Amino acid sequence: SVQTLNTSNTASATAFHQCRVAGSTASDAYFLANINAGQNWSFGLDNSDSDAFVISSNATLGTNNVMRASTAGEVTFPLTSAFLAHMNTTVTNVTGDATVYTVIFDTEDFDQNADFNLGTSVFTAPVTGKYQFGLGCLIVGGTVINPANMLLTTSNRTYATAMPNTTGTATACMATMGILVDMDAADTAT
Repeated sequence: SVQTLNTSNTASATAFHQCRVAGSTASDAYFLANINAGQNWSFGLDNSDSDAFVISSNATLGTNNVMRASTAGEVTFPLTSAFLAHMNTTVTNVTGDATVYTVIFDTEDFDQNADFNLGTSVFTAPVTGKYQFGLGCLIVGGTVINPANMLLTTSNRTYATAMPNTTGTATACMATMGILVDMDAADTAT
């Protein structure tokens, strides 16, 4: 155990530990906590990453970073789930009255933490928490489009938004949804 004490109770009295490297071409200035033959955690200045302050679940900064703060103060959590998927091609003749159609997206712009399955369009929550979803759907074609619902189906609940009824010569309807969802680890959303 290491302890640094300053017993003076004045405004100018400080106590600190310092970890310093010689300059910008040196390695990192960091602290390491580990359990013998077990888990490592490190935190400090990642000299090879623009001097960002990082917390890593590894003995080496820049490997398995769970948090990164730039010198400008921007904080990111690189393992936090985030994905963006969309249809890059038109899907035709897939549904009719009272038929549920699952949209299988064909393009993934990004999938931070790899929690979205592009082949099934299923998101799996990596940890218990609150997840924000945003989605939209456009239906076109035909001479009459009956009322429809856009659904986000999760393990715990199904969320729906109505797509407006369109009749006559109009041939399109659209809906969007933004919803904050409570999910447990391993819960899914489609």
